[in-house]
Amino acid sequence: MSVVPLPILLTEPDAAQRLGISLSMLQRLRRGGRIEFFRIGRLVKYKEAQLTDYLEAAACREKSGPTKSADAGSRAGAIHPCGAAPGSIPFLDKQSARALALAILKKPGARSRSGG
Repeated sequence: MSVVPLPILLTEPDAAQRLGISLSMLQRLRRGGRIEFFRIGRLVKYKEAQLTDYLEAAACREKSGPTKSADAGSRAGAIHPCGAAPGSIPFLDKQSARALALAILKKPGARSRSGG
C-alpha cells in the first residue's frame, strides 16, 4: 500500500500573509465564496493551490489606448447626470411630507378661500 503525501495546509493568518492582505479581508473573501478553503472541525485551512486559484481569478489587465475620449465623458459617450430628476421618485422627502401634512391639517381660517 502506498502512502499519498498530504498537501501542506495553511492557517488563516498564514494564508492572509501569503496573499498580502489582512486576516479580516481573507475572512470576508471566504464568507463571500470568492476563495475556496477546507474546514476541519472548527479550523479553516487553505492549500497553496487555492490561494493561487484565487489570485488567477482576481487578475486584472490594464486596458491599452487612451483613457479619456475627446469629448467630456467616457468612451461610450456622454456621462448622464447622477441622481433622479425632480418629481421622478414617488417617495416624499421629509420637507415635502411635512409641507403636505401641514396643508392637509391646516384649519380653515378667515383667510381661507374655501372656508366660509
